[in-house]
Amino acid sequence: MTGVSQSNTATGDGAQLFNNAATPVLSYTLIQSSTNDIYNDTGGSVTYGPGILTADPLFVDAAGTDGIPGTLDDDLRLQDSSPAIDSGTSAGAPADDIRGLPRPANGVVDRGGYKRQGSSCYLPLIMKQG
Repeated sequence: MTGVSQSNTATGDGAQLFNNAATPVLSYTLIQSSTNDIYNDTGGSVTYGPGILTADPLFVDAAGTDGIPGTLDDDLRLQDSSPAIDSGTSAGAPADDIRGLPRPANGVVDRGGYKRQGSSCYLPLIMKQG
């Protein structure tokens, strides 16, 4: 499977994932619109395991100040109302989040690179280029 492009689509028809001849099992994955948004090419197929969510992850600022998703100024922490909070699994999850903070913080793993550490108590995100 290939990654998602900067416009959050993998194909010209808007599919979010492009599967080329693979047979992955997706579990504890958030697919923003629906499972129909996976394009299977050349005999590929997808099996859906537990924990599939089809909702907006509600990132703090997915496009950042430059308005372009996939760049260094994006803020991919989860808003307090995100469906990705406390909806993951600890099986195979790293012990720390992307900032080095312990996860799970409350016994349940959030989806994504950042673990919410209590309600709205994020440290500022500072990214340095160069």
